[in-house]
Parts: sequence; C-alpha cells; structure tokens
Amino acid sequence: MTEQETAELVQRAAEGDELAWRRLINELEPLLRHVSSSYRLGEAEAADARATAWLKLVEQIGSLRDGGAVQGWLVTTLRRECLARVRVRSRERAVVDFADIDEPVHIVDFDRRLVGADRRRMLHAALKELPESHRQLLTMLFADPAPSYAEISASLAVPIGSIGPTRGRLLDKLRQALSEDGPELAIAS
Repeated sequence: MTEQETAELVQRAAEGDELAWRRLINELEPLLRHVSSSYRLGEAEAADARATAWLKLVEQIGSLRDGGAVQGWLVTTLRRECLARVRVRSRERAVVDFADIDEPVHIVDFDRRLVGADRRRMLHAALKELPESHRQLLTMLFADPAPSYAEISASLAVPIGSIGPTRGRLLDKLRQALSEDGPELAIAS
C-alpha cells in the first residue's frame, strides 16, 4: 500500500468509515505483531499493548497531520507501550517460595480472630445485663492499669473487704450467662 493510499484510508477512517478501519487493521496488524514480539512480552501482554496502540490511534486519528505516516506513528506508539510494560515487569518482584525460608512464617489465624470477636461481643452483652454498680466494679478491676482496692472503694463507696468476694460472684455469674449462650469464655477469677 502506498503512502497516498494509506493517507486516504486514514482520512476515511477519521470520518467514521468502518471499511477503512478494517483495511488499516488488516494491513498494519502483521507489522504490529512483529514489533510487539521483539519485546519478550507474553502473548496476552503483547495483544494488550497492540490494542492500546490502536485505541490511541482511534483517539488521535483526527489530529494526525500526515495520514501517510500512520504506520510509523503506530509503530512508535506500540514501542513506547511495550517498553512501559517491560519496565513495569522489571520492577515487579518474584513471589518468594516459602518452602525455602528457614524462618517461621506467621500466618494470621482468622478463625481465632473471629471467635475472639464473637466472645467479646457476647461478654459485652452479658455485662449489659448486670446492674450499673457491678459493671462499674468489673470495669475498674480490669482497667489497665487497674486502680487499687482503696481507690475502687472510695470511688464506688463500697467496703474494701467486699470487693474481692463481689468480683468472684460477678465472674461466676458472667461465666454462667456465657455458657448458656454459646462457647465457654475463659474469665479469670
């Protein structure tokens, strides 16, 4: 195909002539396949690069000054696209084969996390069933750092000697409530 014929095809394609587009593709696709094959891309990546070059032509065809030079324009566009893909691939790291690592690999146990979250939800629900004074006592006892029994006694206006026994009864009550509702929750006494 001569440069003049190519220029006419480009002009007709720019005007929306589908047959002109088909002829351009049929004439130039073998060259683009050859160019993309020289970049050691996989077939899918090379096809994507060619498709991107054609897409850019669709977007720019109306602004090309010399339709006869479309072959060079497409080849240059394709080369840039292939180089960009090669650069991206060179920055990617290979996946490490964990079998070759001597250090232990820590894998997150999602089931354990879900069970823990469910147990916390159940504990909060059981705590809501307690009277406010009991919730306050348990909250203070398990705060980090926990206040002293003297501070708890002063804050809640309860005798120091009753804090320990009350704590034990409340924890037993929570254990019982939780064992009725689902998996047993380990609550320190």
